[in-house]
Amino acid sequence: ELGGPAVGNSIGLGRIPLRHGGCAGPVAGYDVHILDEAGHDVGMDQLGDMVLKLPLPPGTLKTLYGNDERFINAYLTHFPGYYDTSDAAFRDEDGYIH
Repeated sequence: ELGGPAVGNSIGLGRIPLRHGGCAGPVAGYDVHILDEAGHDVGMDQLGDMVLKLPLPPGTLKTLYGNDERFINAYLTHFPGYYDTSDAAFRDEDGYIH
């Protein structure tokens, strides 16, 4: 799971109003997508898998200590070209991630 580092309220870049149940929007450097099981972007207000388009920004997790194969299988295989956060999410009409 990733969540917090990729979506939130980047106060230094201009705070957006808080919304009950929302994590605000994508943090700079992360290309957040909400996909269905077939790997297609879902529409607004539709639940799907939150994934991050590769490459990830500098300073992010690149592997699991001593287990590259597990990292690849757990996070990079299900949606090729994306890091699978294992989080369910939806994006509302204002771009907030919930």
